[in-house]
Amino acid sequence: MHGDSPTTYSSSARRCGSALVTCRSASGLPTVLHEPYWAPPDFDGTRQNTDPWVFGDGFRYSNCKQHTNNTPARQPSALQRLPAGSMILFGSAVSGGFVIDTVFVVGGKVGVFRPFDDMSHLGVDPAFEACTLQALTTYEPHIGASTYTLYRGATFDEPVHGMFSFVPCRVHGEPGMRFPRPAIDLPGIINPASKQSHSGATPDGRRPSATSSTPGTRSPTRSSPPGSTSESSSTPRHGDSWPPE
Repeated sequence: MHGDSPTTYSSSARRCGSALVTCRSASGLPTVLHEPYWAPPDFDGTRQNTDPWVFGDGFRYSNCKQHTNNTPARQPSALQRLPAGSMILFGSAVSGGFVIDTVFVVGGKVGVFRPFDDMSHLGVDPAFEACTLQALTTYEPHIGASTYTLYRGATFDEPVHGMFSFVPCRVHGEPGMRFPRPAIDLPGIINPASKQSHSGATPDGRRPSATSSTPGTRSPTRSSPPGSTSESSSTPRHGDSWPPE
């Protein structure tokens, strides 16, 4: 990893895939190209889970901030009742602003699940099941015993209200493939100062005054089509929910 040249780099970590080693140039642009892989975990103990899941033929969202808190007495949050067309903006707090990591547009509900139970009815691939769903069983017992809702993301080929899920990126090898991440400024909807919180939808589905959040490194905020609710949420790092709520 030298100068501003992008470099492929992967390493093992306590998860089912490769860990991105962050390396930025003086300009703030990335210098590392991440090549993802996965393998069944061969260790015991707690491991991170990847949420949202942005690999394969479509995005999936399964657990981040789907409960009101991280205690055994917690209740399902409004994020378990999202209608198709709802939008979650996963992002980072950078230089006091909110920048997008992932846009997740709900394409539909796949199903409800408990990590400690059989999850074959979800019909997911082995990588997602091992890296995300089964990882939830490695936390405190009440997390694996909780109920979650799995959503599939709308795609470019199957959009909802003209919207689809995406990760801001450019094709590797093309000129200018590195690019800055401009801040998203939506007063009253996105609040970069609010960290590790979610807001925007009430348990009864009524729409309150809009607010949003960002964490120290990443968050999502959710908005919805007319007639539905909106909500935001956050996780510690892009792709890593630790622990889920």
